[in-house]
Amino acid sequence: LNRGRRENVAIYSVQIPASQAEPMGRRRLHTMAQLALDTGGRAYAMDRTSRLNAVATALSSELHSQYLLGFTPNTFDGEIHRIDVRVKRRGLKAHSRSTYVADVKNP
Repeated sequence: LNRGRRENVAIYSVQIPASQAEPMGRRRLHTMAQLALDTGGRAYAMDRTSRLNAVATALSSELHSQYLLGFTPNTFDGEIHRIDVRVKRRGLKAHSRSTYVADVKNP
């Protein structure tokens, strides 16, 4: 998680169950969802492999409709800060990372 934050990458995970009888553990799903949320990616958890095509289509659509916004923090302290991105236009929804690192090395 710390490396993902510092490298400014969005992490996407697709949890595919090993078998129908062996669903993903809650802790693992929570960890992957938190990793995706903090880095601006998404976590997809499938209960069966037959949903793989739908998940891949949704993921592809999201990756093809991204915009990049940038800003300069007031201070470069190397700390983790919360960020909240919003849009004013009705019907649109912003999806972004929830934190960023104001890295001292890469201002």
